Amino acid sequence: MSPNGKILLRNLFSFLLSVACVTLYGQEGGGMHIYAGPSHMSNASTAYTPEGQVHSGHHVGGDFILLGGGMYFMFGAQYHNTDLIPTDEHSLFDINTKLIWIKPRGGLGFTVLELTDWLALRAKALVSVDIMVHSLETAAIATNPPLNDGTASLNLGVGASIGPARVDVEYHKALFNAYNELKGTGYNFLLVNVGFFF
Repeated sequence: MSPNGKILLRNLFSFLLSVACVTLYGQEGGGMHIYAGPSHMSNASTAYTPEGQVHSGHHVGGDFILLGGGMYFMFGAQYHNTDLIPTDEHSLFDINTKLIWIKPRGGLGFTVLELTDWLALRAKALVSVDIMVHSLETAAIATNPPLNDGTASLNLGVGASIGPARVDVEYHKALFNAYNELKGTGYNFLLVNVGFFF
């Protein structure tokens, strides 16, 4: 990532953190969801992800919940550590060609069914800006065409809340191409999040 890109990213995170602190201080019913889990990445093109293979990885993230209830606002970010080279097996930490994704995002969450005070089913729909941070390994690979510095995706998810614990499944559908001017090369993600709300 270029020096200007790093400065922009740092300023974006500072802004998001400032807005979150100010907003959460004045809201009732809000909070924060912190989570982690496996990242299952695949390219829409079989030229980059052959049939039956996957780009393994893991992620951590946090989402601010504003005005909790039947429908609420969400914004936050995720950090993904994935392998640019696909393999036949999924591995959380055995990553040889590291490709880091930083995904600031925002959207809406919904309480679909509240069974008890401690048990609820939820859904969410967000849009993320997907920034790719190249490692030394990915920078050494001369892909043709080259990877873009970023893209965007639609993040859809369902989950269950059991007290403060939360389990979610998310699907991130790429909205733009990952490779420069090459159609149909977006990276889609399937995630499982396990975390806590406080």
